[in-house]
Amino acid sequence: MSRTHFSNKHRLAMTGAVVALIFFIFCLLSTNVFTFVAIDKADADTLQLLHVVFRHGPRTPADTYPNDPHINQTFYPFGWGHITNNGKRELFGMGTWLRKRYGDFLAPHYSPDVGIHKSPLSA
Repeated sequence: MSRTHFSNKHRLAMTGAVVALIFFIFCLLSTNVFTFVAIDKADADTLQLLHVVFRHGPRTPADTYPNDPHINQTFYPFGWGHITNNGKRELFGMGTWLRKRYGDFLAPHYSPDVGIHKSPLSA
């Protein structure tokens, strides 16, 4: 293994660690962990904020590579880089579990005021 390869690998690992650390600190700050305010016992046992972070389920390939045996595949009816029926089932199951676990905390209906972030499809 060349020294350059090790350095690039090490640099990539450090970048990932820094991104993870920044995300962790952001989550801590957004939940007011550093706020030193007296909280009475009833409020301390009440769920006030819920962050849910998860990835999509199985998807079709988003890109090809040299000598890819699936290069002419259309992945009908989904297309390249889209979630499969198994992925949809997994996400539905996750939503069902979240509703069962946190149903009293969640609103009964969809609200457009809820912030959602999704990454762009890179096909």
